[in-house]
Amino acid sequence: MSETKAALKELLKALKTDRDELRVQLQLGANEIKEELQSEWEITERGWTKLRAQLREAGANLSETAEDFGDDLGEFSEQAREMTEKAGAEIRDGYKRVRELLKRNK
Repeated sequence: MSETKAALKELLKALKTDRDELRVQLQLGANEIKEELQSEWEITERGWTKLRAQLREAGANLSETAEDFGDDLGEFSEQAREMTEKAGAEIRDGYKRVRELLKRNK
């Protein structure tokens, strides 16, 4: 597996794990979610959806399980890798903000 594929696989796996954990926390506290928290979650979810769509458009056939990501991605150009890393960082930062808001609202 190329270095780019391995890095992308790890990025997507980490983002999916964060996303899944936060979705559970949001569902458990759904009645207490404040507008700011909901807004941040929606912004971050749009980023996640956009990243997945961009990867599909780039020729990646992503499956729902992280184990399958590496084998299906194909080769990415340097520009695609940079775009993916930037989008991943934005999503990771969004999940971090959601997590901080959840902690403040407990």
